Amino acid sequence: MRITNQKRCLMSCQQSLNLRMLFAFTLAMPAFASNGMDTFDAITQANYDAELAFTIPGRISSVLVKPGSTVKAGQVLVELDHEAHTHLLNISKLKLNNNTDEQIATQRLLLAILEEEDANQQYTNRATNNNKQKKTKTQIHRKLAELELARVKEHRLMEEQNLERLLAHQARYKLRAEHDGTIETVTVSTGTHIKPGKPIVRLVNHQTIQIYATIPTEKTRQLKTGNTTLIQAPGQHQPIHGRIVHISKTIDHATDTRHIQVQVKNNHGLLVGSHVKLLLPSPHDPTASTKPQAGLIAITSNANQQVELPATQNAGHRKVQ
Repeated sequence: MRITNQKRCLMSCQQSLNLRMLFAFTLAMPAFASNGMDTFDAITQANYDAELAFTIPGRISSVLVKPGSTVKAGQVLVELDHEAHTHLLNISKLKLNNNTDEQIATQRLLLAILEEEDANQQYTNRATNNNKQKKTKTQIHRKLAELELARVKEHRLMEEQNLERLLAHQARYKLRAEHDGTIETVTVSTGTHIKPGKPIVRLVNHQTIQIYATIPTEKTRQLKTGNTTLIQAPGQHQPIHGRIVHISKTIDHATDTRHIQVQVKNNHGLLVGSHVKLLLPSPHDPTASTKPQAGLIAITSNANQQVELPATQNAGHRKVQ
């Protein structure tokens, strides 16, 4: 019976401790001081958001990603059937690897040069009509051999250019990621015939979020690019720090407003397209701080230990009873 009472006592103490811990945690939630701050509606956008498409028509041979896939810049996402193109590419490579025509033309030219030199020597030793005709004939043979070699070299140059075009064209059969990011949508599957320019993959990078807001001109007088701002987002208990990266140089005369852009490192999982609140110092209070007032979270197991509260709730200490 004594052991049972001890267990009950321990259970009662543990329950009391849990209540104290929960109460201390609730009281110590960080609070944000909005004194001297103006709040504006804003919307989040991805740092990079693009719909990718092929530049040539064709049939999809493989889809290498799916929605939610994380990709790196340059990674292949979708491939077109390129069997016929590969065949042409291989033929072009074989032609360039076979230089028999150029070797034959070169040897013919060398032979024509030797024959011409021999005919010139004979004509020098004995200037007869027969030797003169032979000399003229060998000169013609040499020129023809030179033309043949030039034709072979020109043909080879054209084949090299054709190979370069085929290699450049080969890249069009693979759709690659232009930026690091996450695949949002894929609208094709293997066997689908596509047209050039039709978007088939949407790639989004939301590691960095851009926040756009329209601010009354008077409220933007003291703002500068590089200033720190605060953002209140749904589901976030604390404001998020951002940095102003752009302030419009023009004023919308109809509304007397300017557009500003704030950049945020998306370590908080903000969703693209979310409506958020942008907090900026009031023009009449340039000393207003954009820093959240930090509260000390002190979870204690001692009933006599004190818990520090945020300044907005209590400037001193409060003992948890």
